[in-house]
Amino acid sequence: MLIQELKDQIKITSVNYNDPWVRRGIQSLNRSIFTDELIDTKKDHLAQWWILWVNGEVAGYASLTPQGNNGGYLSRAGILPQFRGRGLQQRLIDVRIQAAERQGWKWLVTDTEKNNMASQRSLQ
Repeated sequence: MLIQELKDQIKITSVNYNDPWVRRGIQSLNRSIFTDELIDTKKDHLAQWWILWVNGEVAGYASLTPQGNNGGYLSRAGILPQFRGRGLQQRLIDVRIQAAERQGWKWLVTDTEKNNMASQRSLQ
């Protein structure tokens, strides 16, 4: 099912990473998506975080970390394997860009693994 077909089933909620329950949930989700990457860097608590839901199920997450006074970093994002290929990552990118615009940020940066073509396409 593509994003147009899922439109009414998608919900993206802002969450407080400093809440221990939320932090554990994001860390668990991260381990399900990126088995070789640990989460909870020293800057994660400064970021804004979102959880993506599809039809009531957690499908992914994303964060946006401030960098200086006028910009930010699309710092963390992931979609569970069973929800990939539906354009959901693009929705998380859009939410973070809109949040940066509301804050008056002038620039955003990000990065991805060089062999992660799906992520590269979404970011372009």
